[in-house]
Amino acid sequence: MLKAIYKTGSQLVFEHSNDKDYVHFYETNEERLNALKKHKYDKEADVHFAVASPRIFIGCYIYPFMELVQGEEIEELKNFNLIDHKDEYIVLVRKYMKWLTRENKKWYHIYLGISMLDRGVMELTDEQRKNAQSIHDNGINDELYDYIIDYLSKV
Repeated sequence: MLKAIYKTGSQLVFEHSNDKDYVHFYETNEERLNALKKHKYDKEADVHFAVASPRIFIGCYIYPFMELVQGEEIEELKNFNLIDHKDEYIVLVRKYMKWLTRENKKWYHIYLGISMLDRGVMELTDEQRKNAQSIHDNGINDELYDYIIDYLSKV
């Protein structure tokens, strides 16, 4: 059963985002897979399908920022704190870094996640948003790449 639909993605982070992402949360993985099979592509928005419990992925920092569109609030998502999953997230980031090209926009997720871990708070500053927008649009520059590498070398 569909539990909730949330607005997610870069539209929650960037002032000027052309992306419209929504995630549909289901009670079970079987329900999620069935919904995915029946889904009709919508060129206006990207729809993602998930089970209604947090999982660690490079964009999981977004959970508390997501906006409920329909259904019931999922407290585990709203109360998610990346800092509580630091070790698991760092392992994941190190794997991604082995294959991501510098032009890949996924670097903005890594940058924001690492920035939150580095600062120890689940908040985004205007500077972080600006840097993430630049990464999203242009790829990661040497300064921000070095920031991530430096942080990872310390943990």
